[in-house]
Amino acid sequence: MSDPEMTARTLERAARLIDELGWCQGEQTEPDGGICAATALMRAAQIEASEYGDVLDIYELSRMALGFSTGDVTVGLFCLASWNDQPGRTRQEVVDRLRGAARELMVK
Repeated sequence: MSDPEMTARTLERAARLIDELGWCQGEQTEPDGGICAATALMRAAQIEASEYGDVLDIYELSRMALGFSTGDVTVGLFCLASWNDQPGRTRQEVVDRLRGAARELMVK
């Protein structure tokens, strides 16, 4: 599997995790199971790493793809948390951006 394919799968998996578990702001996780974008991306990377490689490499590739997709190439763990936690940001916007970044990788 190529890096773009693996990265796209990771981004899509992160979106599915938020769909399944719920989404939160201001915390990595909530007692009801909701997770932020950074936590979703890390969990998705951990799942991919069990099959395809190093979790941090997968996370970084996915984070960079999301950064390019959002127009902010500096999106990092803390910047991703800031993006996730921005007032007015919605769950749907986060899920859509994760999926949008995945689609962008597959058309290049």
